Amino acid sequence: MKCYICLVLLLFSPVLNILITAQNVGIGTITPTEKLDVDGNVKADTLKPNAFKFLPNAGAGKILTSDGIGNASWENMMLPPPPNNYNGNVGYGVWGDCATNGNISEYNPVVDEEGAGQDISIGDHFGYTTAISGNFAIIGSYGDDAGAGINQGSVSFYQFDGNTWIFVQKVIDEDGEAWAFFGQSISIAGNFAIVGAPQDNGNAGDGQGSSSIYQYNGSTWQLMQKITDADGAAHDNFGSSVSLSGNYAIIGSPDDSGPKNYWMSQE
Repeated sequence: MKCYICLVLLLFSPVLNILITAQNVGIGTITPTEKLDVDGNVKADTLKPNAFKFLPNAGAGKILTSDGIGNASWENMMLPPPPNNYNGNVGYGVWGDCATNGNISEYNPVVDEEGAGQDISIGDHFGYTTAISGNFAIIGSYGDDAGAGINQGSVSFYQFDGNTWIFVQKVIDEDGEAWAFFGQSISIAGNFAIVGAPQDNGNAGDGQGSSSIYQYNGSTWQLMQKITDADGAAHDNFGSSVSLSGNYAIIGSPDDSGPKNYWMSQE
């Protein structure tokens, strides 16, 4: 009889507070909802990385955050105020091994530097397109009201100095027009960059599109060539997509009757 009493006391002891039900194990809770449900902190002197797995759906709108000293938690996503968000979406990119790079806050966010930040306005879409090659990065702002007028667009070049990203230059299409969306597509490879302006009017009419190729001369990015489709037509959107690799460039023209892509090479 004493053995049965001891067993009952052990199972229902509030000190131990372990409940096993329906193949779920609870520690610190009497209503476990997972295979192992722990209400409280978990201490492990030796922890193998493969011992724990996070579900991909840890929660809609949740972000796994770290305090930098080994503690992680899922927090609600908070968007920055306009104009820093875009249609409710926000992105942040890093490269390399996140486990060795430290906290994401150590990577310096950049904003439109022209005019000491006074050039930023709602609808610029700074960061809509981004590309990186070596120590250079290019950021598109296709809605920038620069040069010829509203939504002409611009791109900004940055260079990594070994510690942080330094603003180098803001570029616009000197021959561009309003609503050209210069910077809606970008690509960079070494000392060369290409920028698409799919709504640029060109020679054939509204929305024919164009692309501009730039080269870094050691101090600034300079225009090498502005390219249009010689047999293009209005609303071709030539330059909607662009890409560089070595001595070759490819430009998309999705609304050209075809549609077509154009390959070009540097001689």
